Amino acid sequence: MKRASTKTGKHLIGNLIRCSKYQYIEMCFDLLKIFYDDLTINYELSVITDGSNLFYCLATDNYVLEVNDFTNNKLDDIFTIYQNIGHITILYHKNLIDEKIRMASQSLIIDIYEKYALGSVSAYTPTAFIEYIFEQARKVLYESIERANDDFKVAYQKRLSQEKIYVEDVPFKVESEIKINPKKYVSTQFINKQNSSAKSWTFVISEFGFGKTSLLVNLPSKDLYKYIYIPISQFNSDSFANETELAKSILEIIFGKKLDTKNIIIDAILVTEFRQLLRFQKDIILLYDGLDEYRLSYSEQGLKQIFSCTTSFVCNSIFTLRKEFYNERNTTFNIALEVNQRPTYSYIELREWNDKEILEYISELKSKVKNEKNSYGYLVDFEKLIKQKKYNDVYGDI
Repeated sequence: MKRASTKTGKHLIGNLIRCSKYQYIEMCFDLLKIFYDDLTINYELSVITDGSNLFYCLATDNYVLEVNDFTNNKLDDIFTIYQNIGHITILYHKNLIDEKIRMASQSLIIDIYEKYALGSVSAYTPTAFIEYIFEQARKVLYESIERANDDFKVAYQKRLSQEKIYVEDVPFKVESEIKINPKKYVSTQFINKQNSSAKSWTFVISEFGFGKTSLLVNLPSKDLYKYIYIPISQFNSDSFANETELAKSILEIIFGKKLDTKNIIIDAILVTEFRQLLRFQKDIILLYDGLDEYRLSYSEQGLKQIFSCTTSFVCNSIFTLRKEFYNERNTTFNIALEVNQRPTYSYIELREWNDKEILEYISELKSKVKNEKNSYGYLVDFEKLIKQKKYNDVYGDI
């Protein structure tokens, strides 16, 4: 996955190579400060450092680097002033275009190992440096995805507790009419697909208030993949215009702010790297909540646009939608799914239980909590209400 070949990557590399020596040091500093705290810059020595990591900008105002740029270096002064450096990275202003320059580069690195006894050295051409920057961006993205997911879970559970709603793992029915746990079913399906080249989409359908969002929020965490919860209602009208806009819209939800890829370089880097992740990595699972709450989905062409854009990414996805919305657009929905590179897809319907099913489940729970006096008593009371057909009077429409 070469990020240097992306539009953003090419733009950054071109700017680095064409700028002056002074500008090169500044540009490297601006890129590195995104990922390193407490960076300082020393223009005289062409050094950028955070105290432990040191970046030496081997820059020139000439069209290319020459051999004397390597031999007339500032390493003696650098290692005199910066004595606690654990790692040094040499940032070449230009590409190493011929054998003499590459040999000079190799000699410089050997000097650092032998003369200055520093055992950790890296060297990057402009192209390699931009690849390195994108690698740092990837780390930020994964950390942000986990943090956003955790924050949303906490906020969601807090809201449920304030509304005195209790979420219980309950069985549900799929097309085969087999009772299974929805969280286990969904996560197992994705585990089975992780090592497959095929994409998988799962559509979770139910009436309002049947636990679609709760299912997504409470999916079990796995080291194999990262969930991204996406309330589609927060998307703008152009979110499904193309894969870059979709990646940007998802990131804006993750970061909780608008991104400006035209004027803010870190935003452009993060969106580009995130799009690459979605296009080539299967360790991210997208959870699109509330397809029926997005205006574009109310037409066949709109649904086609949504599915065509989403299928650009290799990652597996879950979409939730209300049963009424799906029933009214069943034909349109299935036609819209006939897109290029269409993934395999399946449906889960969360439906209302009848009294018999509720009583069966209560019976199972009673056997599990028979030694817990209060819990057992509550279940007995609830069971009695169901048998007497009075639970609607007490609990309303559940």
